[in-house]
Amino acid sequence: MGAEILGLDPNFPLKFMIYFLIVVAVGGTSTVSGPFLAALLLGVADVAGKYYVPDIGPFVIYGLMVIMLILRPAGLFARGGR
Repeated sequence: MGAEILGLDPNFPLKFMIYFLIVVAVGGTSTVSGPFLAALLLGVADVAGKYYVPDIGPFVIYGLMVIMLILRPAGLFARGGR
């Protein structure tokens, strides 16, 4: 869908692969709503971090990921189980 805006090249998926992995790690894999909320939260935090703190803005998403995984290691909407 974004081919007209972003262009296509063979390395296109590799540019965003780390973001995909972060969203799934933070959101969890038990529901669809977890990664959806994680994508929204991390996307807003990424843009806000790059806007308000341009020097360390690209690292805000990684700091937020570490905090979320410390607080909720199984994901945002993890079901009780094991």
